[in-house]
Amino acid sequence: MSVFTIGADPEVFVKKNGKAISVHETGLPGTKKEPHKTEFGAVQQDGLAAEFNISPTSYNDFEGFNLNITRTLRDLRRLTKANLAIQPVMEFNPEYMANLPETTLELGCDPDYNAYTLEPNPRPDGTRNFRTAAGHIHIGWGADIPTENPEHMEICAGFVKMLDATVGLYMTFIDREPRRRELYGCAGAFRPKPYGVE
Repeated sequence: MSVFTIGADPEVFVKKNGKAISVHETGLPGTKKEPHKTEFGAVQQDGLAAEFNISPTSYNDFEGFNLNITRTLRDLRRLTKANLAIQPVMEFNPEYMANLPETTLELGCDPDYNAYTLEPNPRPDGTRNFRTAAGHIHIGWGADIPTENPEHMEICAGFVKMLDATVGLYMTFIDREPRRRELYGCAGAFRPKPYGVE
């Protein structure tokens, strides 16, 4: 087995008749607390967006990682029965949003931290009429690590700083939508996990 594992949890939007809708209207199974298992990962509702989580692979298993992404995305398409919109920002009609359940509009349910200060990041503003989608990279190197352990937090922060200098820097060239970083995706953002870092 490899020392490191890698996983991901991309988010996508859904459209019906050309209009953005909340994923809860599609009947997609799964929630943040209880994702719906699929063969290569899981799917779930995440606010207005749909999220799919892939089973982790060895960090150097590109074919396995890619297979988990494509097959879980296929399952998500089948389960939503709607058109997926893979884009960084989706605008929603304010009147439509005003009639959505409060739980659907909630943002930032799990706090994330700033690798440079080790302080929690501010909770995103859920009153805006747009939502952002992206996804997180999950890097694993252990199991049952206490997430509140200060040493683990320091290791996660150091790891994320290195990701900022490599992956994060590259992403600023390909992601030209500045509104996404108004809600999520700022440099240094991370969550400690019992297996490593998100």
